[in-house]
This record gives sequence, structure tokens and C-alpha cells, in this order.
Amino acid sequence: ATWTARTGNNIATWIATSADGGKRWNKPLPLQSGIKNAGGPRVAVSGNRVAVVWRQLDGIVNRIYASCSTDSGKTWTLPAPVTTGFGNAWGPDVSFTEERMLVVWRQREDKQNTYYDCFSVNTAYACSSDDGGKTWSAPRTFTSGFGDGVTPRLAFAGARALAGYVSSDGALWTLYSNVGRVIFPDVK
Repeated sequence: ATWTARTGNNIATWIATSADGGKRWNKPLPLQSGIKNAGGPRVAVSGNRVAVVWRQLDGIVNRIYASCSTDSGKTWTLPAPVTTGFGNAWGPDVSFTEERMLVVWRQREDKQNTYYDCFSVNTAYACSSDDGGKTWSAPRTFTSGFGDGVTPRLAFAGARALAGYVSSDGALWTLYSNVGRVIFPDVK
């Protein structure tokens, strides 16, 4: 389970694991410390691999961060930014194929730090990691155009990926791929 909680002046992303289907839980652990503003965590599990992604204010804009585990949540990598550059990133989602991890999110390209705002400035992006989140591919948009990516969500079945998002006109779009290396049009 993952959530955000306030500790003093900080809002951090926390994780708790269970080895018995949720009957008992290990002590919750913060995935990062000293963070003033984090939120929207999402979790994915594949065998012993676990990944958590969230948005976190870096002092200027929100970025998407990830922390991963290869031992069912006993140990975690240090949180690392998935997104770089300009623009506020929000609403991440994460999933695994057999060998890779994919993260999707929406991003405001005008650098305003506002979550609920005009949908016309949001674009959905995706990037992937083949090494457990140590490095990430360059972010690529998978929507039909600028301003067309609100609340992207993601799922995998083997090498087949399915993503959905709401466009600026309120329509629900879905994309899928049967190709393991090319997840969505123009996203590698």
C-alpha cells in the first residue's frame, strides 16, 4: 500500500508491505524525507518487483519520482526523478512488462503550479526503464496533440500495453500495442 502523509511541515510518500495478502502489514516506511510537497502515489507489482511513482515539488515545479524494489518491498532504491526539464508533472501511473517498466503522467507545459486548471494545457507523456528505474528513456507524448492528456492510466498483459486518457474535449481515448519494444505510437 502507498499513500502520502504529513509529518511536521513535510508531506511524504509512504509504503507498507504485506506478505500474507493483507492480514498483517510491515511497519510503514517513508520513501523520501525532507520533502515539502508530494502526492498522488501509484504502485505496480510484478513478481518480486515493486515500483512506486508520485509527483513531488522540487522547489520550482512538480516532477515525477520513482522508487523501486526487487525483493518484494524489503529494500528500496533512493527516489529518483523520472521527469526533467520544464513543466509541471501530475497524475503518474506505472506498470511492468516482463522486462521493462513504463510510467505515464500528464504535464502542464506553461510551468504554472496548479493542479485543477484548464485541460487545454495538459499533455500525456510516457517513458520506460529497462534497468529497474536506474535510467529512463526520454519522455515522449502519446496523445493526439498538445493539451490532450488528462489523467493517463496504464496496464500491461505480457508485452501488450493499454493506456487510457481523457482529452481536452472530454473524450476517453485508449491506445494499445502488441509490440514489446514500441509501447505506443512514437514511444520507445
